[in-house]
Amino acid sequence: MSVIWVQENEALVLKLHNRLSKADGGGMTDILRVDPTSGKITFSKEIALPEGVSVSLAAGDVTTAELATGAVTTAKVAAAAITTAKVAPAAITTAELATGAVTTAELATGAVTKAKALVFCSTEQTGDGLVQSIAHGLAATPSLVLVSATAGHDGASAPGDKLPTLTEGTHTSTNVLVTCDAGAKYKVMAWA
Repeated sequence: MSVIWVQENEALVLKLHNRLSKADGGGMTDILRVDPTSGKITFSKEIALPEGVSVSLAAGDVTTAELATGAVTTAKVAAAAITTAKVAPAAITTAELATGAVTTAELATGAVTKAKALVFCSTEQTGDGLVQSIAHGLAATPSLVLVSATAGHDGASAPGDKLPTLTEGTHTSTNVLVTCDAGAKYKVMAWA
């Protein structure tokens, strides 16, 4: 690859010559064109120089006015810069945060605590093979009931090592209903 100057219709053209490619009109691509009358330089917008290729211009090849048109200036940078004045109108203020904030009092009011929870835990009950009513004191029908065996039975109405059958009945706003094999023991937890 090489860079060469070529004269075309009195204009001086800097071309990139790719000796390996003939597909682009003989392997020549315009880089820039110099008008002989005005001295104006026009850069090609269609070329990307390959890595390692550079173009050097002599003093006076590009005028100060041409450089100024495309130059990055303090004014151009300032116009695009992110400033406090641009951010401030969109910023969230302390007052806006406070308006939508969840306070400690609101958290405490809405928190589920043991003191607020309606929970019943029975003492250990002994099954008799019949439906047993255990008063729960929740003032509402429990939404969840857990019955757990604490001791087995022997199959003849006495304590033993056989796992008991525990059956829940239809609970009410005053009682939890449970049927447990005779001689076995259990506890009830209920939540309103």
